[in-house]
Amino acid sequence: MKKRTNQDRFQNALNEHFGFLTDKFGFIKIPEYQYVYEVHNDYVKPGLIIKIIYDGGFWVNILKPNFSVEEIIKGEKRTNNYALNKYNLYNLKNLDLDKSIYNSVSANNFPDKDLWYFSKLLKENPEILNGNTKKLTWIYRLMKKIGIS
Repeated sequence: MKKRTNQDRFQNALNEHFGFLTDKFGFIKIPEYQYVYEVHNDYVKPGLIIKIIYDGGFWVNILKPNFSVEEIIKGEKRTNNYALNKYNLYNLKNLDLDKSIYNSVSANNFPDKDLWYFSKLLKENPEILNGNTKKLTWIYRLMKKIGIS
């Protein structure tokens, strides 16, 4: 019987929370890689990348590349091989600025809280997964704050 490693458990947790990206939205899961001290997991489809980074804690960015992602999909390049100015970069936490969703569960009772949180934000905003990142922009948040939708 093969012994399960921490990496196996990590990949199972990622698949549990983000498998819907490949199953329902046509993303391709790129093999995990390390960059400096971070562990990167990228879900890619033409025009959009969901980047999950672990560096002691999780964070998720939405990247809209200003180039074809074919080399990334083929494994010839990684997202970090391109300069940041080649992407429109969005922080997924911008969907929960008051942290109401994040604070709705306790990490003590829910060890995968961060993965659950980011997954929930994406599931509740499927238009982002189809390339509409309007909700992630500062102008949208400003307009919403002053009552203009």
